Amino acid sequence: MLVIIFTIQEKTIQRKLADSTSDPIPLQHVRQALSRFQEMLKSSPPEMQKTLLQTMV
Repeated sequence: MLVIIFTIQEKTIQRKLADSTSDPIPLQHVRQALSRFQEMLKSSPPEMQKTLLQTMV
């Protein structure tokens, strides 16, 4: 029963993604976000770095 529910949900999500008409994100915005992330990562203690990296992935 759960397999059927997950299959239906997966197909629904795939259909929504295929129908997505969102605009591409400008490269400069991505670079800025990654630069800020890198700054936060460098200035954070090791335990916070791990959390930040897990969040990014």
